[in-house]
Amino acid sequence: WSSRFWENFFSVDGEHAELRTMIAEGKDKLEWYRQVDPAKLDTLKDLMNTADYKENLSTLVRTIYEFAFDTYSDLPRGPIKNNSMKRLAAKTLMEILPEEMAKNVQKKLEEQNASPEFLTLLGIITYYGEGGN
Repeated sequence: WSSRFWENFFSVDGEHAELRTMIAEGKDKLEWYRQVDPAKLDTLKDLMNTADYKENLSTLVRTIYEFAFDTYSDLPRGPIKNNSMKRLAAKTLMEILPEEMAKNVQKKLEEQNASPEFLTLLGIITYYGEGGN
């Protein structure tokens, strides 16, 4: 079976030489991770960098989830889409944290042996804030 597969593959490959060009031109354009628009990240950072950032958390959470939903709008509903959105939301939240707060959050994650999931991060941020104690 294995040798027949490769024979069929190479016969198709030989018949469609334009596919080799398309593969060669497109292979450097693959994106393994989806990113949030940098302008949107700047907006979120501005909300997070205020002294009353806790007042902005509901807006931050809603906006992050909207970004994640828009980013993965091409995926059908289900666990793959949900997990992808949660990972992107957690990554985005960590990216917008001020440097000192990000260090404190990372420290708490390590102390509690917790995974950096979105709701865990949000809990650490709201409970410990900038102090990290």
